[in-house]
This record gives sequence, structure tokens and C-alpha cells, in this order.
Amino acid sequence: AEAFRLFQAGYAPYIVCTGENVPVLFEVLDMDITESELSRKALNKLGMPDSLIIELHNGTSTREEAVLILNYCIANKLRKIMVVTDRFHTHRVN
Repeated sequence: AEAFRLFQAGYAPYIVCTGENVPVLFEVLDMDITESELSRKALNKLGMPDSLIIELHNGTSTREEAVLILNYCIANKLRKIMVVTDRFHTHRVN
């Protein structure tokens, strides 16, 4: 929700969702939906169109996702990014 709010406020032209892990609850329900897909679906419910969401389906840890995002930025010649996280994960992104 925070990433969408920042997008709506004009801070970013699109949102990137990462993560190849399947949350435990979805595994229990035998649903094969990754963290990146779950994030995309949540953004869709808020009104974000798929055309403005980039899914990076890899990454099983904060470190792997950071490398994935770095490589994406390099490949697309991006010089600035904004990392949106939550309190639980904040210590990992420093």
C-alpha cells in the first residue's frame, strides 16, 4: 500500500515487485503464488495496472533480491531507486 501511495504521489513511474518464495499460507492451500505475484495482485486491487508493475520473479532472500534489483537497474540504466519495506525488514536494507 505504501509503494502505491508513493506512486500516486508521483515519486515513481512504476513499481517493481520481487520474490520467488511462495508464502507458507499459500503452500498449505496448495496455491503456487510467489511473493512478487502476490504483491502485483495487491497493487492491482488498489487500482495499479499491470503495465506499470515490473515483476522480478527471482530472489529468495533480501540479499538475492538486492542483487537482482541492482542488476535490473544496471541493465536499464537507472540511476535512482526508492526501496519500500516494512519495520520487520528495515534492518536488512541498510
